[in-house]
Amino acid sequence: MAFKYKKKTMIEPVKTTWVESTTYEGKKYFFNPSGPAIQWAKPEELKTKEEKEKSSGKWIWAPHKTDYWVPAKVVSEKSDGSTVVQPFGGTAMTIPKDGMFEGFGRKQKVDLSVEVNHIGLDYLEDDVIALEP
Repeated sequence: MAFKYKKKTMIEPVKTTWVESTTYEGKKYFFNPSGPAIQWAKPEELKTKEEKEKSSGKWIWAPHKTDYWVPAKVVSEKSDGSTVVQPFGGTAMTIPKDGMFEGFGRKQKVDLSVEVNHIGLDYLEDDVIALEP
């Protein structure tokens, strides 16, 4: 006797094995027990659309008035060869083609070829190694 059935196509929600946890100091980190892996940065599959946009693109070091250098996202390149960058939480600025930025009472050479991973800047690698799930 043969069984007859209809084949159904189901769309399942994205499953993840990442677990969000918190250190004793109150900092969030993410643990993947199937990996095992531990990281400060939120895994891509857990990010919202806004978080994905914020973390995408090229980021460089840009001059800052008080912190001297801060992470900045490259927004666009102008026809004259200059580059517009947007510091994290700051005002957009234009870096000339030669990279010599004049502002904040000083001149600074900006190297647009050096990219920065701004997500994990506040955390030391030793901290990640010491964490336990």
